[in-house]
Amino acid sequence: MYAIEEKNKIIDGFKLKSKCIFSFEELYQEMVKWFRHYNYEWKELEYKKIDNPDGSQTAEVRWECLKKVDNYVSVLANIFVRANMSSVEVTIGNEKKMMNKGDVEVKFDTAMMKNVSVWENKPMGKVAGLIYDKVLIKERLRYYGDEIRNESVKLINEVKEYLSIYAR
Repeated sequence: MYAIEEKNKIIDGFKLKSKCIFSFEELYQEMVKWFRHYNYEWKELEYKKIDNPDGSQTAEVRWECLKKVDNYVSVLANIFVRANMSSVEVTIGNEKKMMNKGDVEVKFDTAMMKNVSVWENKPMGKVAGLIYDKVLIKERLRYYGDEIRNESVKLINEVKEYLSIYAR
């Protein structure tokens, strides 16, 4: 991330909730593939699985994903996944497969980050930064914002689609 940054939220706290049959590991892997495909660097800030007294599990994953767009703009995505689930055997085609059954919640936050440190310690730096953002690259920033929103919606739709495949 940049030393000094300005954050413009694009998607703020969008949540998907589903009660379905799914594979937590497949969902995890599909999201990892998605971030790699779209050239994000990602950090797993949290991954935990808790065994509940009733035999079910609660899993939580928190990611911070960053993609550099150019020298001034990057995308920051924060993803949180929580699943309360139990194991269930399902038949898909002629095969029996162990999957998970339960509640899944995925929370999405994305933001456009601007490297405002380039304006620090320069005469008229803040004014130059404002002119740069509001006049010189205004359309480019609008385009980036639209692209970030579209990319975020693609991820949301892919997660929705995955969770609806085995919906009960």
